[in-house]
Amino acid sequence: MKIILLLFKKDRTEFLSSYRGDKQKRDVFGVISSVFIIALLYGTFIHVFNNFASSYLKQEFGKPYAQTTRLRDLMTMVYFVSVAVGIIIALKNLYSALETSEDFKVFMCQPIPTGMVLIYKLIKTYVSAVISSAVILLPTSIVCAGLSNVDGWFFPVIALHIILLPLMQCAVAAVLYYPLSPVLRFIDRKFVLRLIVYIVLLGAGFVLYGKFLDVFSKIVKKEVYITNETIGAISSVCGKLIPFNYFAGMLFGEHIVLSCLVLVAFSFASVVSSYYITRGMYLRTLQRKIEGEQIKAKQKKIPKKHSQTVALILKELKIVLRTPGYAFRYFATAVVCPLMVMICVELLTSFFDDKNAFSYEICTFAVSMFAVLTNTFCTSNISRDGQMFAMLKTMPVTGKKVVGSKIIFCMITAEVSALLSCLVLLVSGYMYVWQSVLVFVSSSVLSFGEIALATRKDLNKPMFEGGDGEITQSNSTTSVVAFLGILLSFVCGAGALAISLVLSIKYNLDYTAVSLISAGFVLVVVGTFSLISIAYLNRGLEKQFYNSGI
Repeated sequence: MKIILLLFKKDRTEFLSSYRGDKQKRDVFGVISSVFIIALLYGTFIHVFNNFASSYLKQEFGKPYAQTTRLRDLMTMVYFVSVAVGIIIALKNLYSALETSEDFKVFMCQPIPTGMVLIYKLIKTYVSAVISSAVILLPTSIVCAGLSNVDGWFFPVIALHIILLPLMQCAVAAVLYYPLSPVLRFIDRKFVLRLIVYIVLLGAGFVLYGKFLDVFSKIVKKEVYITNETIGAISSVCGKLIPFNYFAGMLFGEHIVLSCLVLVAFSFASVVSSYYITRGMYLRTLQRKIEGEQIKAKQKKIPKKHSQTVALILKELKIVLRTPGYAFRYFATAVVCPLMVMICVELLTSFFDDKNAFSYEICTFAVSMFAVLTNTFCTSNISRDGQMFAMLKTMPVTGKKVVGSKIIFCMITAEVSALLSCLVLLVSGYMYVWQSVLVFVSSSVLSFGEIALATRKDLNKPMFEGGDGEITQSNSTTSVVAFLGILLSFVCGAGALAISLVLSIKYNLDYTAVSLISAGFVLVVVGTFSLISIAYLNRGLEKQFYNSGI
């Protein structure tokens, strides 16, 4: 037990040390903005669930226990979602702890038994599962309790489930990990395949979140109505969700003693099975890592001759492709950007009676905002070179050419993403052709200014990490540039909308004239920003290039 406590102390020391290092690397604004976004999303989820539960529980059928039955159905769905999410998180944590973690190199040199290391990793997985269960079960149970009369053992049973259900989640994850680990390992080695999988999952996630936001907009406009057919369908599904409906029944005193005994016995069996299943997999993983992966040598092709600029751009592409984290940030967000734009435009236009009245202004805001979020990859333009940046200074190329190739490389993805976003909105009928061209131009100008600003800020204070050069710490440049870009996109969208309202209502101008004037305002804003960014980038660029990293 002492060894396990020491291992957790090691984690605590490593965590605290990351906040006690260089103050320039601390991303205070990034932490605050991340907490704000998480709180906003979490609050939105609770608000939607509260309104849905309120509408669902208010339906009357003339039965004395109708509300208890509907409340049990709600909690059955909550338990199902909680366990499903917990299994996915536990499976991810198990794979990370047993396969991708490199701490075995440290543990092999220490007098620490393998069993203790495994127990330590399983406890971390269990704690993570408890947190994920509490995040879902606590607010939903409080909402349900506030909307109905519950017995005194409602919350004690919830607390018991938060402690014991994660054991079941870890056991199921361990069973699934056994057949899935070779598949996950194969995908992990194939960077392009893993990128494709990530993009598909990210796109599916945004589609589901778009559906969730659609429900949210209907709740705001009081358009959610629960029909008898909806309640009947939910009750029918919940009746088949075994054993989740039994867990929900425990909250209302249904077979609570027998259910507790079964739950405790199953939890004990889960602990034992999880340990022995993961133990065999962990020992095999250690053996494979010690022996080393077998890599087939490939015949190298004779490189083609390129100009200096093209060669530098290809160098940037190879760095991205060979580093999964960079590839995901560079390609995945850019590919999914049109989908995010479409979901955002659909949501914002749904708040207006006439969806096409101010669609151009909304499209301007959405495309520019998500272009800014996509281009945050450029904030590591210099830092991602790592120790290779010193070699670039010795090559017969100017600093302007090196920096220019990085900007061109980032602009390629920015242009493709903006073009696809505008085409999607054009096909969907939210803009005319000439409006799509104006939105594309304004988004491109804004992206260029953002990339130039981020590149120069990173050049001023690069963060070169060891090893493969991938940045593992938070970069304050990302938060500053993202905040400034989102602020500009909001100014463009809100300013264009305000101008359109004034010109169309007060001066009664036609739609084309209003759109052209608002587009002119947007171009002036983003053009001014880009000119300032270019001037900032070029000021002493050559001198700063050779002084960076010293």
